[in-house]
Amino acid sequence: MVSIFVSFLSFLFSIIVFIKQLTVGSFGQSIPWFSVGDIQFTIGYEIHSLNVLMLMLVSFMNLMIQLYSKEYMKDDERIKAYYGKLNLFTFSMLALVISPNLLQIYVFWELVGLGSFLLIGHYNRERAKRAANKAFLMTRIGDVAFLVGLILLFWGTGTFELHEIFHVVQSGNLSEGILTTVGFCLFIGVIGKSAQFPLHTWLPDAMEGPTPVSALLHAATMVAAGIYFIANIYPIFLASSTLLFTMALIGGCTGFFAATIALVEKDVKRVLAYSTISQLGLMLLSLGTIGFVGAIFHLMTHAFFKALLFLSVGRLIKYSGSQSIEHLREIGKRMPVIHLFFLIGAMSMSGIPFLSGYFSKEEILSAVFFNGPPFLFWLAVLTSLLTAIYMFRLYFLLFFGGAKTGGLSPLWMVFPMGILAAGSIFIGYLNTHFFGTFFSDWLTKNMPFSIEPVSAPTSFLSLLTILISLTGLVISYLLFRREWLAPKMRSYRMSRLYRTVLEGYYVDVVYDRVFIKGTIQFAKGIGFVDRFVQKIISFLPKTINGIAKQEVKLRWKNPQRYGLVAVIGLLLILTISIWSVG
Repeated sequence: MVSIFVSFLSFLFSIIVFIKQLTVGSFGQSIPWFSVGDIQFTIGYEIHSLNVLMLMLVSFMNLMIQLYSKEYMKDDERIKAYYGKLNLFTFSMLALVISPNLLQIYVFWELVGLGSFLLIGHYNRERAKRAANKAFLMTRIGDVAFLVGLILLFWGTGTFELHEIFHVVQSGNLSEGILTTVGFCLFIGVIGKSAQFPLHTWLPDAMEGPTPVSALLHAATMVAAGIYFIANIYPIFLASSTLLFTMALIGGCTGFFAATIALVEKDVKRVLAYSTISQLGLMLLSLGTIGFVGAIFHLMTHAFFKALLFLSVGRLIKYSGSQSIEHLREIGKRMPVIHLFFLIGAMSMSGIPFLSGYFSKEEILSAVFFNGPPFLFWLAVLTSLLTAIYMFRLYFLLFFGGAKTGGLSPLWMVFPMGILAAGSIFIGYLNTHFFGTFFSDWLTKNMPFSIEPVSAPTSFLSLLTILISLTGLVISYLLFRREWLAPKMRSYRMSRLYRTVLEGYYVDVVYDRVFIKGTIQFAKGIGFVDRFVQKIISFLPKTINGIAKQEVKLRWKNPQRYGLVAVIGLLLILTISIWSVG
């Protein structure tokens, strides 16, 4: 209860900060931290519209997860350790979002990674430990590039302070080539943290952790950190068209790629994991096409419906002890309240009008339509269609097939899910063109850099967004509820294509064979060379020692032969010397 009370105070404090930010605008403070020579490094905080939004979002989601965990984790033997790690994780994310300089961001960026490592491996079983190690190592790949980018940026600007960096960038004192190099390094760090291709495979495996952890991880903390970071340093990316296109391309391709895997995945939490990868890809696509508001708006709505979806399936998993869709479908219909909450989350994520996800997805499609290449727009449309199909596939498989009778859900679980369900329905109305655009007006007006507004969605885009979601719903209903094309579906499940998609296009297999086994073979080769050198080193003294012993024997036992050998050796040396001089 102490942890829940502290979480409530944290959320309450974020509301107070929000009210102050609305009243006085941006504010902050820094104090000296340490110095190296004449260079002074500071630590402090900065409050503007973007990070106060993240403060409220992270603290609110943490409070909901803490409430839910009271029931979900009550039988866990390491409950105190769980809450300790959860609070470390949340603290690190909160500290990251208010950091006014890149050095401070980097410190808490790494602490967020540490917190996720501890939480993913919370359950004392081998698969959880392997998943935690995988998450830690794969995100370290991105973090190395991230650190290189920070060093290069400091070398080019002489500072880690964000407002000073923005001034240097916007004044044109750094060439586009340097900014592109720095941006690529930082973007690789984001790819690792936000689980984008090709550093995405750790996130589905991270589902070995407790389900409340998965909800927080996907809703507002670790994977959201990458999207927040790009938005927070957006002027660096705006300065390079190459960076923007690369971001949009990787985001768009990752979104489609992950959606196809979610369409066939058999583990309920892994379906949601791939859906997160896909939705984060759409956010990157939006940022890459100057859709700043659309990306952050979708980040907010995604936090509500994704947390709701995870907590809903968490109740099913807690009841059954399984994450298999085939097993869970036997009990899904027994819980009408969970059925309703999951349906709300699935509808919002699919973009069903007029839930929150519909409005944020429309904003993203608008940005890509007006500012991106046509192929990326239609890729986003196809990804959105697949999203509706796989979410309603999951809904029909989980909640149509079991008996209607079953147990009630505890209040500690139902209460946070109810609040998240309300958010999944209504939070999107903060930014609509018929109820008002408070969100976009507030977000763009209070940032430390200027943001160009995106054209309002046209009637074509609004109708297209509705058509996408409803088409996905109908297709999913026909395939997975009515079981049309059932013989062809069974045949498809036996095909090589199905197996390829189900195995995640064998990305992990390639990593295993090329990098893991390749590294092992390389290590064995280095070990062979090492042993060979050791044998040579040990052979030389033995040989010299043997020659010396023979020399002693020769000298004492047969002095005439010893003298003859010495004379022959001397003559040989003289002959070689004369021949070399001649």
